[in-house]
Amino acid sequence: EAHVVYNFTLAPLIVWSLIAGHAQALTSWLGRLESPPPGCTFLNFIASHDGLGLRPIEDLISPAELQPMIDAAVIAGGVFSEYSAPGGPRPYELNVSLADLLAGSDGATAGRFVAAHAVMLAVQGIPALYVHSMLVSPGEVDAVAASGDNRAINRGQVTVDQANSRLASGWRADVFREITGLIRLRRRLPAFAPEAAQTIHVLDNRVVAIERRTTSDMVFAVHNVSDQAVTVTVPDGFGLHDLLTDRRVDQELTLGPWQAAWLV
Repeated sequence: EAHVVYNFTLAPLIVWSLIAGHAQALTSWLGRLESPPPGCTFLNFIASHDGLGLRPIEDLISPAELQPMIDAAVIAGGVFSEYSAPGGPRPYELNVSLADLLAGSDGATAGRFVAAHAVMLAVQGIPALYVHSMLVSPGEVDAVAASGDNRAINRGQVTVDQANSRLASGWRADVFREITGLIRLRRRLPAFAPEAAQTIHVLDNRVVAIERRTTSDMVFAVHNVSDQAVTVTVPDGFGLHDLLTDRRVDQELTLGPWQAAWLV
């Protein structure tokens, strides 16, 4: 009945993986995810005008494992809502600027914010990027207090002059260039077409490794979701040219904190 299906589980699972610093839950879930039927695809996103829904990952992440993400959102100026369940209140939605949550107000962990987009752009489907993530917008904390609406935190209005000023220099400008660079590169690669096949590889519990393939093109996209350097072995049969750095890499590939490599 639909040609495009919202992939609601992907957003909180990517964000949680980057905060937790390990990818086992995300890799396992992606490995079980069946491709939509011909003519259909997923719409992938990690931020929107609404909050970050938590119910899609209730069966994947325990309450104890989820709590650090909630705490991080509150520290970043965000808020969260709950719903009533038989065992007591359970988290329903996080409302926070994704840039504040993953990059920090000073950009100290900006690589983590970029990494979230790199993973999302590699997953099978159509990527949808929220304008405030593209603009690396901080949260509108005052708007929440003024309106009483938690979702107002991620719905600020930005003029062209404000956007140009924000992205003229500094870490937000660097992040904008990195994300738009990923988008431009992705557009050139047939293996990232929505209908291209997807296979998930398990290389390390801190790494999301996604093979995308058509009959004539292939990309092996490898992403470190942790704040530590990780060395993995690229499986035989995959190219060793990293499109993100335009360099040849070793089969024993070392990824820096939150680093990605798209290999051909």
